[in-house]
Amino acid sequence: VFGVPAAANLVARRISPSMERGMGAQALDTLDRVALGPSTLSEQRRAQLAARFDQVARLAAPEGGPTLLFRASPAVGPNAFALPGGTIVLLDELVAAAANDDEIVAVLAHEIGHVMERHTLRHVLQTSAAGVLVAAVLGDVVSATTYAVAAVPTFLLNARYSRAFEVEADQFGFALLDRAGIDRAHFVRFLTRLEQKHGGAGSLPGWLATHPRADERGRAATP
Repeated sequence: VFGVPAAANLVARRISPSMERGMGAQALDTLDRVALGPSTLSEQRRAQLAARFDQVARLAAPEGGPTLLFRASPAVGPNAFALPGGTIVLLDELVAAAANDDEIVAVLAHEIGHVMERHTLRHVLQTSAAGVLVAAVLGDVVSATTYAVAAVPTFLLNARYSRAFEVEADQFGFALLDRAGIDRAHFVRFLTRLEQKHGGAGSLPGWLATHPRADERGRAATP
């Protein structure tokens, strides 16, 4: 309950930023080959969204903050996910599902929370074989990174962060939205609308099929 998450956090912090970026690049290469395609958004639309993202990302990390990439995947559906190393992938399907750009930015603020807390890497390590994690704690970080490179793409396509990580990313995202002058309610409205469309939290597509539910997140979003 406590030791494994603590050990995974320790190992994740030991992995260098350059190594983590390499892991993210390899994971993206795998995803591009098996699940993702090029974005069909216009260059102007991508530039608009990238500018909005950059405004919020700079608030989280003024120097060397997260970066945004665009992809499409009808099979995956409305989705956005954080790769190790600071890259966030936004799918066209999520852009199409949003009522306005503030909803998209609200989702991206949540994903920035996952990036800044290194949740993807920590989650993969937490769920790794015990031997891998123990070896990494004892100094064999290469074993951990080799495992993570193979495990990250599968995890992202079936993203189920722990409740603790989701709550942490929510709170980080809400604080970021406050600093950017964007209403937290955009995030909750987006999740609520998708829950209603897809018949409840248990059947939501992509990263939205996580806990807590939208109504719980709505209560958490109330200052």
